[in-house]
Amino acid sequence: PPALYKGDSYKVWSAEAPVSGAASERIAVGPSPDGAPPYLSVEITFSVTPTVAIEIDIQESDTDVDSDFIGSLGGAIVSLGTTRVDLNNPVTAQFLRLKMVTAPTYNGGLITAKITRQ
Repeated sequence: PPALYKGDSYKVWSAEAPVSGAASERIAVGPSPDGAPPYLSVEITFSVTPTVAIEIDIQESDTDVDSDFIGSLGGAIVSLGTTRVDLNNPVTAQFLRLKMVTAPTYNGGLITAKITRQ
């Protein structure tokens, strides 16, 4: 997976329509040269505003194995529009991804999700 270092961003969903249960592309959290803990944010945008609330979990893992990704880091993202979530605690896991728990009715629209390392 692509590694994120300070200032990097990566689109884990790029104009896609993930169904409930679908996982995004994952990213690796690269080490900091100064040893500082990494902070990340997630930004989600829709080409068409969904008509029902969605739920997306931010999941983490120390191994790059699908069944090892756990949790809802920073809480579930529930939204009807563009959303940005800043993770207030440093990320200690090696890998991060998003999981679509409840997908919207896309109505011809698509979702883009970007993870940024602060």
